[in-house]
Amino acid sequence: MTVNEIAPDLERGSLRVLVVDRNMVMRQGLRSLLEAGVRVGAVYETDGSDAVESVERLRPDVVLFTTLWPDVDDQGLLDQLCRRAAVLVLSNSAERALVERGLRAGATGFLVHGQFLAEDLAEAVLATAGRQPTLSPGAVAALVESVRSASSPRIETASGSTPAYGLSRREVEIMECVVWGHGNLDIARTLCISEKTVKNHINHIYMKLGCRNRAEAISLWLGTARPTAPRTVVPQARSRI
Repeated sequence: MTVNEIAPDLERGSLRVLVVDRNMVMRQGLRSLLEAGVRVGAVYETDGSDAVESVERLRPDVVLFTTLWPDVDDQGLLDQLCRRAAVLVLSNSAERALVERGLRAGATGFLVHGQFLAEDLAEAVLATAGRQPTLSPGAVAALVESVRSASSPRIETASGSTPAYGLSRREVEIMECVVWGHGNLDIARTLCISEKTVKNHINHIYMKLGCRNRAEAISLWLGTARPTAPRTVVPQARSRI
């Protein structure tokens, strides 16, 4: 996947990012990482005390919000920021309540420390600028757990008998299995089809939803994202931060 495929409207060096974090060392570290990106033109930072004012004044493409803790002040601030800009949450925890609150507030993505690489952060910021969701594995697991604990074990389709997003009935069945956390082999056994057939269906699902992976597909299916044009993933070698 290329930068242009993530955020095609951004020119080189045009991306504006606002880092919101109470910890000055964390803010400066994130700023250094982001400023090394070829698409980042300016990185601003705030401890959160003037975050809303900064967003309205600076008009950033992305707000990197890294202070999501279980208290009222941060939740209220996140709500306000999400109404004004594309927000990527960076959290120390993948606790289900935090992930749910972040996404319900309107955050585009949710990354968990220890579950992403330096390249992943840069890619997530670009994806957020293009309003495309990026979720760490822990955030995906939290969403799956949320679905499992819901009163209804089934995912509703877009309208009655019409499969959601143009998916066939079989693809809807497979997508529901994916949301429940089942792997390809488990899905194949459940639906009495081959694992290769499952993989083919999932590839078709990704194309129809405009997703790159299970995380994005689940996010879209649960209503936290909107369908977009299909994109291509180009695997790259990465080093962990």
